[in-house]
Amino acid sequence: MSTSYYIYFMFIQKFLRIIVVWVFFIRNFIKTLYWFCFNYLNYNSRFLLNIIMNIISKAKNVEKFFIKQFVKQTSKQWLKYKGIYEGKDVVLVACGPTVNNYKMIKDAIHIGVNRAFKIPHIKFDYLCYQDTFPEGSEELDAYTRESVRLCGMLPESRRYELRHCDWDGLPYTKENLQNNLFFMLNPHEKDYNFALDLEKDAFCDAEGCVFSALQFVMYTNPKRIYLVGCDCSNITSDYAYVKINPEYSRQKISYIEFKNFYEKYYPDTEFVSINPDGLKGIFKDVYIQSYIDSNPELNLSDENIEIIQG
Repeated sequence: MSTSYYIYFMFIQKFLRIIVVWVFFIRNFIKTLYWFCFNYLNYNSRFLLNIIMNIISKAKNVEKFFIKQFVKQTSKQWLKYKGIYEGKDVVLVACGPTVNNYKMIKDAIHIGVNRAFKIPHIKFDYLCYQDTFPEGSEELDAYTRESVRLCGMLPESRRYELRHCDWDGLPYTKENLQNNLFFMLNPHEKDYNFALDLEKDAFCDAEGCVFSALQFVMYTNPKRIYLVGCDCSNITSDYAYVKINPEYSRQKISYIEFKNFYEKYYPDTEFVSINPDGLKGIFKDVYIQSYIDSNPELNLSDENIEIIQG
């Protein structure tokens, strides 16, 4: 994205922020008025309810228009990545504790999400993050690893409801603005409508940066995708953002929907989960011997699984 487009979207986003703040304020005011009428005047005002619905609907339409404009203006950035990894292996690395037992697969493309860039024993080709971090993008700039960065943006209506996603403008890094890939999450999509063509589709908001990264990975059409550190459990590692006390186990349904969606369009792509915890039984399960040795309670002797050395 050019600097001019970045400035353009910054102004538009601030405009949307004002709209969203006022919409939520007016909505809450009308809801309070409706509650007063209903409880104290014994009057169920359909008029007030219609006002609330109309306000929300119009605000969503404005935001949907902005999302379409964002996708249109950033469409060309994806072209060189379409099908680029056909026949190759891609490893997606999240921040679950099992990542500590992973050793890099030779010749595979590695993409990390959020704070995965802090993992010392993995060199990443891509970093995917959205909402930025409480520390700010300066922390990313402090790392000298050469990697393409995918920077996600939440629309204002979604960000307004998530206090831990408090950032001002597009997440970016000053050193690498020209080489970053920017994407927009669409909170208005239903039924896990994941992106197929990044030149035309906004990223589906599946409530997790890992799913944004996976939508990009599928666009590159790899032969095999390895999921590493995607533990889908409530146990966090030193690399995870623990301040919001996340419940990653609830993302299991999103992984299932992701698998079902893309198996329809990419039937030849194999999905492999390394050292699966909460994702056990969803993808092809592969365990690393060192992980088994350090977790004797697993009791995998009677299961038909694949074990690799490491």
